[in-house]
Amino acid sequence: MKSEAMNNSDFIHLDVNTQYSLGQSVVRIDNLVDLCDQYNMPAVGVTDHNNLFSAYKVYKETQKRGIKLIIGSIVSIETNHQSDLKKLIFLCKSEEGYKNLCHLITKSYIEGFKNDQPSINIDWLNGFSEGLIVISAYNDDFEFSHDLEQLSDLFGENFFLGIQRLGLSGEEEEINRIVSLSTKYDVPLVALNNPKFLSENDYISLEARACIDQGRVLEDQNRQRDYTPQQYFKTQKEMKMLFKDLPEAVNNSVEIAKKCNFGFENTDHALPAFTTPGNYSIDEYLTQQATEGLGALDYQDRSNRSIYETRLNEELEIIKRTGFAGYFLIVADFVKWSREQNIPVGPGRGSGPGSLVAYCLGITDIDPIEHDLIFERFLNPERISMPDFDIDFCVNGRDAVIDYVSSKYGRNMVSQIITYGTLSAKAVIRDVGRILGYPYPVVDQIAKLVPFEIGITINDALKKSSELAERYEEEEDVEAILNLSLKLEGLVRNAGTHAGGVVIAPSELSNFMPLYKLDDEVGTVTQFDKDDAE
Repeated sequence: MKSEAMNNSDFIHLDVNTQYSLGQSVVRIDNLVDLCDQYNMPAVGVTDHNNLFSAYKVYKETQKRGIKLIIGSIVSIETNHQSDLKKLIFLCKSEEGYKNLCHLITKSYIEGFKNDQPSINIDWLNGFSEGLIVISAYNDDFEFSHDLEQLSDLFGENFFLGIQRLGLSGEEEEINRIVSLSTKYDVPLVALNNPKFLSENDYISLEARACIDQGRVLEDQNRQRDYTPQQYFKTQKEMKMLFKDLPEAVNNSVEIAKKCNFGFENTDHALPAFTTPGNYSIDEYLTQQATEGLGALDYQDRSNRSIYETRLNEELEIIKRTGFAGYFLIVADFVKWSREQNIPVGPGRGSGPGSLVAYCLGITDIDPIEHDLIFERFLNPERISMPDFDIDFCVNGRDAVIDYVSSKYGRNMVSQIITYGTLSAKAVIRDVGRILGYPYPVVDQIAKLVPFEIGITINDALKKSSELAERYEEEEDVEAILNLSLKLEGLVRNAGTHAGGVVIAPSELSNFMPLYKLDDEVGTVTQFDKDDAE
């Protein structure tokens, strides 16, 4: 059915930016997937700028709707012949292509910062070109023959020249130049539109979002605009008409979509290797350590000990059967190390204290039998999901613990986890009031009418605050601020570091997902948040 729908398609968007292209898009994932359904588009390519933040999130949504996701990214490129950075669109054909893209994006943040943005040198593509389709992005000026020849040699039939019609000055002359390059170097064309908003009337939302990011006001005629009103999610018919003189460029979007077949499949949890002493297997060593820990406990009588032994054996069987012996040993190791370094460690939170094995290993300080806690809340053999120990370390020793784990398992295998800040109700009202040019006291007064409540939305506030609702109905200024705020509320604002999450992988983390580097922080964070990383 999918292949039939693809064969009947006239055009596929290969380069949609979502809200995770921070400050450069207002496309929400659920609305994008809805529109793909509405427009009968069997596939869509999502290529956020220099990241894969949204890749797994979009994948989950498109899978539910039977839509094929083409995973990719728009990456800044440093060539050997031009001083300014260029753009290339990378699309994943296969798992190898996905791993290569993860490697390149990770390297761009760790080694490639130029002009305050991550970039990759064109020479880094050597050895990392397999499984990728590459498109020169947005009428970009790869005018030197060496650059085009280098890309063509690396990617062969998987290299395309992108063209757009966005109503820019000199655009037709640029398209004619690219068509000539296509003929001269035998590189096929592909039509693009780089949607940054979904419908034509969403352009004001993109303008506002860009102003918030840039710290500018809407009326500023000199502010930077890297977009046009034409970058909405056009229908297949619109794109076909737009490039009626170059039908092969439109058709190639579908041919490229057919070639891209990488998806995140359900796989077993990838746990790092824990080195056991002697000839112990991982399961045997967990049993030995837990049994030894049980033996060190105090008992009032022998019958009481029998209860503990039975519970311990039951838990160990479940842990071995579900394959999480290594997880318990890894956590026990760094908790033990922390205590040896006199770094205060919490007694355990959440469902973890329900495990007697955890108590015997010293991971938690809470006796689950004494407090009638249930192990199955932590690890249920009927519904296997990754167990999750919530462990608190003293803030002054937390970095030392992370450094210990990084040293033990390899710095390229350990990372902290990304988290995303969003435009909350009060914050977005203040931002919108500022970019619309209203005086601070006026905007502050409106924002303060939103009740203080974690997670409250503007719609909730209009129901709970009669004064805010009244002013919204009666005052044009308040109406203008709130209407635009409603369009932006909840969009991703920035990336940060999760307060408590660390990922340890069995091999280089970039084999699983790309890494991201925050401006002033040491080390990396995953580009997937805690749920997607799991």
